[in-house]
Amino acid sequence: MAAKGRRDKHLSVSASSDEEVACVACDYGFFTSKEDEGKPEEELEKKYTPFWAMVDDKTKATFGDVVHRKGAEDWSIKVAVEHIVDLGHHKVTLRSDGEKAIKAMLGQVAAELKRKGVTVVPDQTPMGDSQAGGLQEAAVKTIKENTRCIWMQFCEMHGIKSEVGNHRHKLLPCAVR
Repeated sequence: MAAKGRRDKHLSVSASSDEEVACVACDYGFFTSKEDEGKPEEELEKKYTPFWAMVDDKTKATFGDVVHRKGAEDWSIKVAVEHIVDLGHHKVTLRSDGEKAIKAMLGQVAAELKRKGVTVVPDQTPMGDSQAGGLQEAAVKTIKENTRCIWMQFCEMHGIKSEVGNHRHKLLPCAVR
């Protein structure tokens, strides 16, 4: 019904009726403690190590990697390109929110993918709109849940104090991947 919607209509990801484009959605996240949830991202970046999450809507494959910082970082770009190439799609839509850091990273990823013969269609959901970016938000949630589960089990097995806030531990990147 007209005038009832809260947001603009989302465009279909398919390029034509016979060729569907895979949508790879990406976003950053942090392993925050309860007292820091809801704080501004600038504050979280100073205290916590960021990770990025990526999910393919066709295969449901979900990837996560700890990064040194948000933005166009050589290692992050290399790994993201490897993940997308491994998915085997010849045409992908890279979806993210309007955050400057993820846009910079995905711009470099798109350039590398094009050099490798993958057609890239950019797509952007409104920044901060978690409903419009449900795919990438769900990927961040999945990575957090799975990592916390692995981390807690590791700590229990090895007698380490199991604080999820132990976010700078050297083994955390292994648990995320």
